[in-house]
Amino acid sequence: MFTIIALVLLLTVSCGSRPQAPEDRYDDEIIKKLETSIDDQATAYYGLLEEPALDGFPEYIRNTVRNAPGNAILGIGTARRLTLPMSRSIATIKAMEDITRQLEIIARDMVTDYITTSRADPQIAFAFLNRSNTTWDVRSSSVIDEAMADDGYYWVVIMLSQNNVARIIELNADSLVPGSSAAMWSSMRLDAALERNNLAFRAQHGF
Repeated sequence: MFTIIALVLLLTVSCGSRPQAPEDRYDDEIIKKLETSIDDQATAYYGLLEEPALDGFPEYIRNTVRNAPGNAILGIGTARRLTLPMSRSIATIKAMEDITRQLEIIARDMVTDYITTSRADPQIAFAFLNRSNTTWDVRSSSVIDEAMADDGYYWVVIMLSQNNVARIIELNADSLVPGSSAAMWSSMRLDAALERNNLAFRAQHGF
């Protein structure tokens, strides 16, 4: 799971204390909702592969993941259908869905990191959570391994390079958070989000 930095709201106090304004409580609830949403997304994502069981990764798939660039996103899909072309097609679609889920998690991570470290207006989080669904275009990803396992499952591993991840997020920046600054999507923030995502990916799947 991702390590989510807790948001600390620093309130300016005078000689006497004052009750917290309702809007402050509302802002705090928005941040908590965003952080909870990230955890929910990660939980849903890491339970993605339903067939076969997670311990059923063929060794050659494990080797492919272990040898892949550490700053790229990997998507894994598997399927067993009546024909080889159908199995391959569905496995590829699942691998692409795997990539899109990770892009969503990384974007949420970056928004949360920006809000917590920059003490930005938490309404940014509200706008992010209430946006329309983002269409992640992952056609720039490439297949780096595919094969049929002995049990009949077809496996596909696709990769999205760090440069393409940055380009896709940049293209979607305004739809993710309208009017967002470049600081929210900085390369440093992306690098950190990618590292957290990929460490969690490998740890969860036992690579």
